[in-house]
Amino acid sequence: MLRQMKLTKSVQILFCYKTRPKASEVLTNHIRQCKLPHWTSFFVKYKSVENDQFGKSHFNWNVDGINYHILRTGCFPFIKYHCTRRPFQNLEQENDFFTFLKVVNLG
Repeated sequence: MLRQMKLTKSVQILFCYKTRPKASEVLTNHIRQCKLPHWTSFFVKYKSVENDQFGKSHFNWNVDGINYHILRTGCFPFIKYHCTRRPFQNLEQENDFFTFLKVVNLG
């Protein structure tokens, strides 16, 4: 019986990764749940989400017609988000800069 419980738990762990929400969905839902604030921050565990925003450090994110500048960084085992309501702006250079800093810092 104990062995069967362990096997069942192992199977659940293997398959739970297929049902993880995307990080982008968590980001959108967090902003909505906070009622579209001017600024918010939060973190989420890497293993709790599908990391569909890999490689993005500073980018625009639209939620219900409102643009946010997102500063996203990893601090293992977490992904940290800083979200600021701002007009759309080309953030390509800033994203490259923050990515460069992460590479130089080896993280």
